[in-house]
Amino acid sequence: MSLISFNDINQLLTTYRRENFKLVFTNGCFDLLHKGHLDLLSNAAGFGDKLFVGLNSDKSVKKLKGDSRPIQNERIRAQKLLELKYVNHVIIFEDLTPQKLIHSNKS
Repeated sequence: MSLISFNDINQLLTTYRRENFKLVFTNGCFDLLHKGHLDLLSNAAGFGDKLFVGLNSDKSVKKLKGDSRPIQNERIRAQKLLELKYVNHVIIFEDLTPQKLIHSNKS
């Protein structure tokens, strides 16, 4: 389980694809992790072998939810996600949506 950078994800994806792992991706702000988040992540993990979670950066959460957010910073939110047994990797992204992250890593 690891926090990975945008620059390192391609190599990891290539390795997993070579080993025929079924990869799953979901994303969110995950500020104040709650049961709904846990259900989402657990269910997502059931669709494959490795679960990648795209985590909105502090900057993007603030743009999406207002100046009082996030309540927990991105490092704490990432750590909490990585403590879950079904989350394999977390990648923090700066954009409002994960579209750029998804499209840059397709194949």
